[in-house]
Parts: sequence; structure tokens; C-alpha cells
Amino acid sequence: MTVPIGVLRERAIAFDPPLRDAKLGAIDNLRMGVLDKVYLRFPEVFWDADVIGFMSSKRGEWVTWLNFAR
Repeated sequence: MTVPIGVLRERAIAFDPPLRDAKLGAIDNLRMGVLDKVYLRFPEVFWDADVIGFMSSKRGEWVTWLNFAR
């Protein structure tokens, strides 16, 4: 199941068995951020990969290219 962090933080969902204090603490410390998406269409496929990933040494910078051509 996937729900927004705000829903978990508000305790809007009851879990059975209940979540442990460590998990509740982790939920309370998570923050939302910005995720920008850009879709590009090229006249022909010139790459040979389904997924290309890159993580910068600068915190928070990362790029993932997904191949939707297939």
C-alpha cells in the first residue's frame, strides 16, 4: 500500500498490529520534497538501456532516465 506521508503523519490509517514507536518516529521525521519530471520524445532511439541512473555527490541531486520506447 502506498499513501502520502501526510496521511501517515496524521495517523489517518489504523494498522493492526500497530506500528512500533521506532517506525512512528521515522514517519514523523520524514519530509516531503520536490520531484520535477520532464518527458522528452526523440525521433528515434539512439540509446541502448532501459534505465540510466546518476547520483551527484551534492546531496539531493539525482537523475533517472527511463526508456518508454519499448
